[in-house]
Amino acid sequence: MPRLLIGNFDFEHTLTHGGQQSSAALRRIVAQLACTWGVAAEDGDVLWTPQPIDESFLDRLADAGLPRLRVASQTNNIPDGLTLTPWGWTQDVINVGQKLHAVVDAPPQPVVRMLNSRSFSFEQEQQCGLGLTRSARVDSLSELMTAIEPLATGIAGWVVKAEFSNSSRERFVHRSNSPVDVEALKIWAKRRLMPGQALFIEPWVQRLDEVGVQMTIPRDGQPNIDGVTRLLVDDAGHFQGCEFTASLDHDPLWTEARISALEVASVAQRMGYFGPLGIDAMRYRTSGGEERLRPLQDINARWTMGRLSLGLRRLLGERGTSVPRWEAGVFHVKHSHAIELRNNEFTHRI
Repeated sequence: MPRLLIGNFDFEHTLTHGGQQSSAALRRIVAQLACTWGVAAEDGDVLWTPQPIDESFLDRLADAGLPRLRVASQTNNIPDGLTLTPWGWTQDVINVGQKLHAVVDAPPQPVVRMLNSRSFSFEQEQQCGLGLTRSARVDSLSELMTAIEPLATGIAGWVVKAEFSNSSRERFVHRSNSPVDVEALKIWAKRRLMPGQALFIEPWVQRLDEVGVQMTIPRDGQPNIDGVTRLLVDDAGHFQGCEFTASLDHDPLWTEARISALEVASVAQRMGYFGPLGIDAMRYRTSGGEERLRPLQDINARWTMGRLSLGLRRLLGERGTSVPRWEAGVFHVKHSHAIELRNNEFTHRI
């Protein structure tokens, strides 16, 4: 059934602040990201975006052979009966879907909130014993100050993360041997230590590689892995884009990550969740030179850029007029949307 796509990319902000309006800067980011839905579009899908967007990226996708995503900014342009498909489920987006006469089938909101919290991912890591050494949860400023004290030596730095965050936002990073700016840390932490929202401290480690395991959880039956995408991250830990190729789906380096992801998906299903689930896993090197796996780095009970990029696999394996088939590709999200298709000889940019 055709879908009504809504790109509420301020999903984590809504989980944190409820109905409070997001900043103008965040609203601009949401509008800029709206057209990324085009990489996963199917025939008949409609993108709802009240704000005007640059549709040139959608045009390039259509020229490459993907379905052209229809954009609607007025309610009278949307046919009834489309299946509501948001970036993430919130009560606000459910209300919008109902007003637009879409078919709404949403998981329970308290479950969505819990699964997307860092409290949940931290708990899962502790249970499986595969979290980072010296990581900790804190619920007060005094606990925070006590927790960072032993991190001053022996590691390359540390990061404090908020309860709800994505794309390396909502974090405080210290990566030098210089004294910590305690006042800046306290100001940052006070704004985020809300009732029911903790902070999480992690040592800064040397990242080797990172992937996203993309899954679908049905109401009944076994959760399914839809694909594995490599995440492109800069030295500061900021997400840049995804590499898409089917070869990662069964790469033995990520076997344990896939197993752990399916176990968490089963937990989420028992809690009452159904829908998309993306779990980021990281291979890293310890200060002692040992390579390790962190299979549950981030848990996202929503769509992800990695999941979107699975739609671009439709462009792989096709032969152009003068080049062999494409074997892999990259979906660039920062700072402008672009796609690269490549094989051993050529690279083509969309």
